[in-house]
Amino acid sequence: MATPIPVPVPVPVSARAAGRTVPDAAGIEAARAALLASLDRVPIYQLRVEVETVAPVELSVYPGSALRGALVQALLDTHCTNKAAPSCTVCPLVRICPVSALVAPMRDEAPRGRDVPRPFAITPPVLGEARLEPGGRWSFGLTLFGSAASLFPYVVLSRPQLEANGLGLRDEAGRRGRVAVRRIASLGGAGETTLYSAGAARIAAPAASDARARIEARAASLPGDALTLHLTTPMRLVAEGTVQREVRPAVLVHRILERWEAIRREYAAPGGDDPLAPLRGPIPEGASGDPRLLLAAADGVRVILDATHWVELASWSSRQRHFTPIGGLIGDLALAGPLAALREVLVLGELIHAGKDAVKGNGCYTILVPSGEGEARPWN
Repeated sequence: MATPIPVPVPVPVSARAAGRTVPDAAGIEAARAALLASLDRVPIYQLRVEVETVAPVELSVYPGSALRGALVQALLDTHCTNKAAPSCTVCPLVRICPVSALVAPMRDEAPRGRDVPRPFAITPPVLGEARLEPGGRWSFGLTLFGSAASLFPYVVLSRPQLEANGLGLRDEAGRRGRVAVRRIASLGGAGETTLYSAGAARIAAPAASDARARIEARAASLPGDALTLHLTTPMRLVAEGTVQREVRPAVLVHRILERWEAIRREYAAPGGDDPLAPLRGPIPEGASGDPRLLLAAADGVRVILDATHWVELASWSSRQRHFTPIGGLIGDLALAGPLAALREVLVLGELIHAGKDAVKGNGCYTILVPSGEGEARPWN
């Protein structure tokens, strides 16, 4: 596909959205501080899975969906004790099954129905080639939220099945490519630590990353008036029930905060008040910051250069027996405006991803400064 020509985007006449006004500085600072404090409520575990191609693997340039599918299938094949059930939803063991806790968590009391955010996200590699030859080594990121880290041994135990099942498209003989997991490393705590290596008799437990300190430091290093987002995997944002064919800064900020709120609601450590108020409804007594002030600040951010383009992508659902569209926008998006108020939100989005299908590797981006400093890869 040809590289798109950057097209300047007109600046909106008004930076205020209906029903929201520009907040005062004190309110903004309180919301930023509360956002950082809320990171203490959910331990975040960042892992890197290093693999070697054993037999040629055919993958999409954006392989997050294939990686997620291979991991989920290996978990089910290895650990599911009720394979007669057509789905986790109808299985009577759903509330006590560790596989369900990872791949299909359900909550009857969830605000938007029984489905809740998965307790993990995949950060896929950006592949220049769709065919991976034997002997090549590559890696992908696996982020676990909250108590999902206690299920890490199940992930490791499913490794032989993942290697046996194969990965990617099938060849004419119906065979998938083959990979071998060589190492799994934890990127949290005091630094990189090997949790599993091929042939090792024991595995180690992952350590939570110092997400709050890292996000605070990264945000402080960024300029406050202009940033460029480099979208590395398809970003699929939905607003007013419609898939967006352009990234609107206010929608992006809303979706990051909405995703973080859902993760906190489901996977926060028990006890204690949430310092960041919910996006809807009254502000609880224990909250010290209102994220809606950050949304109001986002209304003033404008796109000054849009070099993104849409990529069509589909994910096969073996349960539903059909393809689901997961395409989105990739490329560079230059922003200007009151970004000092939103640096922590945008850096958080780098870590947890933004928009639909984050569990399949969508919505990955990294922040570049206007001078072009920094590499176009996820900082985490």
